[in-house]
Amino acid sequence: MLFVALAAPQIAQRTARAGSPPLTASALTGSTIVLVGDLISQRLLADSVLPVGVVTGVLGAPFLLWQLARANRTGTGG
Repeated sequence: MLFVALAAPQIAQRTARAGSPPLTASALTGSTIVLVGDLISQRLLADSVLPVGVVTGVLGAPFLLWQLARANRTGTGG
């Protein structure tokens, strides 16, 4: 669930177009990510049993890599 904790505030900040991530929007975004991951693991991958954390990790890894590359390219990365 590390992906959810790292990605939800970033997605909420871009959605709200705010300077800092809003707490309520981050929480709702995180719960939506987990809900969508759970639906994918139950409905689309019905033949195999995968935990929701695996699904969110597989879907979230490219997003986090893109965020890191973008921040590094613009010079705002740590």
